[in-house]
Amino acid sequence: MKKQSLVGYRCRNSTVLGFLILSVLSVVAVAQEQNGAAPVDTLRVLYVGNSFSYYNNQPGILELVARGGRGPAIVAERITRPGATLFGLTNDTDLLSRITGGSWDFVILQEQSTLGRRTINGRAGMQDPRFFVSSVKNVASAIRRSGAVPVLFLTWGRERFPEDLDRLVYAYRVAGAETGATIAPVGPAWAAAHRTHPSVVLYDPDGSHPSPAGSFVSAMVIYSIITGRPASDSLDVTIGPAVDTAGEFTGDSLDLVPREIFGQGLASLAYRVSQDWSGAIVGDAPNLPLAPAFPPPDESRPPAAEGNWSGSLSLLPIPGTMTLSIGSGGRALHWSLRFPRPGFDIEGAVSESRIEDGTLRFKFEGVPGLRGGALEFWAAHSNGEIFGVARHVADGGQTEIVGEFRLSPAN
Repeated sequence: MKKQSLVGYRCRNSTVLGFLILSVLSVVAVAQEQNGAAPVDTLRVLYVGNSFSYYNNQPGILELVARGGRGPAIVAERITRPGATLFGLTNDTDLLSRITGGSWDFVILQEQSTLGRRTINGRAGMQDPRFFVSSVKNVASAIRRSGAVPVLFLTWGRERFPEDLDRLVYAYRVAGAETGATIAPVGPAWAAAHRTHPSVVLYDPDGSHPSPAGSFVSAMVIYSIITGRPASDSLDVTIGPAVDTAGEFTGDSLDLVPREIFGQGLASLAYRVSQDWSGAIVGDAPNLPLAPAFPPPDESRPPAAEGNWSGSLSLLPIPGTMTLSIGSGGRALHWSLRFPRPGFDIEGAVSESRIEDGTLRFKFEGVPGLRGGALEFWAAHSNGEIFGVARHVADGGQTEIVGEFRLSPAN
């Protein structure tokens, strides 16, 4: 049995699904407020997210998809920032007031494809999904109180890591189960399109962002979820405002959707995936990529020798050279990280240092470019080297960046 249109009622329990939509008239007949207001003929939709939402002006594409369909018109706006996480956006009080105070019908919540920032030894990895679920919980109830329906934009993984989709699906199902939010299964639709339409390029050349075709498929899934209807497989109007890679409108207009993909059945695929989607949590949580292991406690280890040390730190995508000054008693005094590219160097006094269980632990706060939080280090001294793990902990408590370092006495 097909799912009931979410247009049918601006319902606060978005999991109440199940009636077959027979015609446009039946949609209009049930499309009314819970308090008996007039039928809905225009839906107000707000995207909250980052470049995955604004690339190719996806809100504009959603408006065009609605214009080409038989359901209600859609006015789509966005609150987006390059590289933003849901935690950052929904903990900004000004942004939160815009999200909950705009008389929206649907609020589309889009998280990073790694569920937040997490880099392991310089490579992007998947964040612990608990932080994503917590962010959804914090905002979903406020969205409902404002009269809107929260919709989770289940994204695709990065092209090089197709195994991440299983991790994303599991995390979004957990978030949906714990918050009652509706899920738009865009990532699964991309996977289905890749299997059945391998010639359609969904990814931007960077292997992360959507191509225009990818944004079109994404918008069709979201349209099907919020209206209960399939989109049209071709659009009469494809022209819309252009945006740049920072999400700013350029003042130009262009074809937002490539016409060469029309008539290939992508609309029916998007509709089928959206209608077949199940929020049931199946199986155990997929394993996350393993982070580097911290040095094990060993009280017999000598403290790090006094002096200056230098070596490699695999923390960011750009390889860096780390230096460390050790004072008397084996405590850290000064730390730096230098890169071959100018303007990225970091250095300063260590804010906190102690030796515990044979492990040197120290902290460096106020790192430029990491948006708050601190860098924490666990270091051991053995065989004339200092080695260990560094991690960046954001203000919200989540570990965003983890990497290994190994230092030798500096000349």
